[in-house]
Amino acid sequence: MELEEKIQTIEDKLALKQLVDTFSILSDEKNGLAQKGLFTSDAVVKIVINDELKQTLNGPEEIGNAYHNYLTSLDKVFHLNGQHVVNVKGNRALGRCYSQATIFETQNGVQVMTQEGIYHDDEYRKENDRWLIAKRTTHYVWIIRK
Repeated sequence: MELEEKIQTIEDKLALKQLVDTFSILSDEKNGLAQKGLFTSDAVVKIVINDELKQTLNGPEEIGNAYHNYLTSLDKVFHLNGQHVVNVKGNRALGRCYSQATIFETQNGVQVMTQEGIYHDDEYRKENDRWLIAKRTTHYVWIIRK
């Protein structure tokens, strides 16, 4: 691999890490509407809990609105992103990002904390020199409510 290709690969991987971190930051800010801008126009998000497909969202409007409605129903949200491994091939990439989410919500006047172990299997596409999420399958591996 030539030096220019190596530099481009490093730049792409950094941009993809920033993309997934920005998604989590916007979740913590409960700003699902801003998350719309992180997805391609034909994006698909699938939510999988205990290996069962629970929801499919199509396009940035539906995705952003669904996240907005969910996030604004919560008191607080906090994500910690961990491993993020990507394989970049030109203007497309595949990646997996691990995350732990802590959520606080009030149920029947009592504050409840939920912790979630999550990983995202992502397909990314570079459009107009900007990386976006084209497909995301979010796997909830474990959920603990206290």
